[in-house]
Amino acid sequence: MPLLLTLLFGTWIMVAYILLPMTIDMHEFNLDTELIPTINGQRMGNSKRIILLENIQRFGSITQAAKAVPMSYKAAWDAIDALNNLAPQPLVVRQTGGQGGGKSALTTYGAAFLQYYHTMQQRHQQLMQQLHNESDHSHYNLWQKMNLDLSADNQLAGTVSRVVKGKVNHEVHLRLSSGQELVAILTRHSCEQMELTEGVDALALIQASAIILARPTPNFNLSARNQIRGRIRRIDTGAVNSVVTVDLGAELSLSASITRHSAETMQLESGDEIMLLIKAPSIILGRLR
Repeated sequence: MPLLLTLLFGTWIMVAYILLPMTIDMHEFNLDTELIPTINGQRMGNSKRIILLENIQRFGSITQAAKAVPMSYKAAWDAIDALNNLAPQPLVVRQTGGQGGGKSALTTYGAAFLQYYHTMQQRHQQLMQQLHNESDHSHYNLWQKMNLDLSADNQLAGTVSRVVKGKVNHEVHLRLSSGQELVAILTRHSCEQMELTEGVDALALIQASAIILARPTPNFNLSARNQIRGRIRRIDTGAVNSVVTVDLGAELSLSASITRHSAETMQLESGDEIMLLIKAPSIILGRLR
């Protein structure tokens, strides 16, 4: 049974849910346990990401931490980007340069998060036994449907700063921890159903293929509602496509998928200033309650 370790209104809470197979012999039912951390209701990943944080704290190196988990170097960076994007404060900071190619370290917030996770991990066994004795197993199909993983390449947590209402559609502004704003267009029905109002925490989901990259040019007017500036953090080149990860500041990032030909034609390199263009209808908003 995974447990959600969450920071809500300044208080750490642990929430449990049951993950069961589609068919199960209830006479042989057992609980498997895992702590799954969340912050402000946003799921921060699984135990593998916790192990990654532990090894970053231990080695101060992404390369060594990735080998210790184990996971690929790219997967480690993707996990760090996702963690920093979802948390209200960065969990990991990177320092470039130096003979070893730079170091990475947990922030004070990241270290506190990891320490509390370890504390709760030590205490959860007693709770698991209690839950096992009291669980109602008749609802396992419902829990199965609720345990969803999202395929969106980019997931950014933010707070609704403004809602511009229309007869059919609403324009929702989501302020990120970096101070930048994303604008999404949702139907009036969706906004009302999700109760999206100013001050509500929400999650922006953006496919990498929905992002267009452009060189910042003076007096260059574009119709894309979202025009966000950043610097290229890294480029992962494949046979056909390249994935460009752009640093937005405050340890936030967005990844765009473009053709390898486009990346080569634009002569993109790490450290280059770049503009991300995202149409408002291409952004999906989610909310955890």
